[in-house]
Amino acid sequence: MTDDAEAYAGYSPRDVPVRVSGAVVGLSLLVALLAAIATAIGLLWQGEGKPYLYETLRGQTAEIHGRGLYRYDTLFQGAGNTGTDLISLLGIPLLLASLTLYRRGSLRGGLLLLGALSYFLYVYASYALNVAYNELCLLYVALFSASLWTLLLAFRSIDPQVLGTHCSVHMPRRVPALFLLASGVVTLAIWLIEPVSSLIQHEPPQHLDTYTTLFTNALDMAVIVPAVACAGVLIGQRSPVG
Repeated sequence: MTDDAEAYAGYSPRDVPVRVSGAVVGLSLLVALLAAIATAIGLLWQGEGKPYLYETLRGQTAEIHGRGLYRYDTLFQGAGNTGTDLISLLGIPLLLASLTLYRRGSLRGGLLLLGALSYFLYVYASYALNVAYNELCLLYVALFSASLWTLLLAFRSIDPQVLGTHCSVHMPRRVPALFLLASGVVTLAIWLIEPVSSLIQHEPPQHLDTYTTLFTNALDMAVIVPAVACAGVLIGQRSPVG
């Protein structure tokens, strides 16, 4: 795969797979800045307090985190949020590095930027819609919105048809396609266990705790599973959109 901007010097604009967008650059920098603020506060704001038990409206007993920014989340969710903040903080340099390559017209940089933005979109969609309300709620919404629209604009800046002409016919297709299809099946099976068991037993899901619904299960089954399945099929068909 050719990805150096200098390699496109002899091509017309229609033949260049990456059309650098100023909006993508600016919004990506905004995502990086807001994510740095959100993750730093999440990691540093620990505060006082300790976990405690709470009886939910459904009669379950949940253990609440009880301290720091995520004091109103369950102990499991609060610890998970802190771990996610750490990973997201480490992901910011990846976002900036891919953005730097994207600004140079790099095809690999553009594809890597799509992956980095997808990560931040998933994380902050989860934070905005599923984390117990805290002082950073509006920041999560801003990150959700910024990463969503930046991803869409970045996707539009890469021409899939021209991209196909820059991919070698020898690139592996079968293994990545099968891997994605298998990933979709496994993900679907994992997230179906809890809601299906709940329906069969006529009881609330075991890990619903204080939350109103199984957000992660719903998001993964409704968006992630179809997305990876479609990508697998398209890659198997040698479609550049995959």
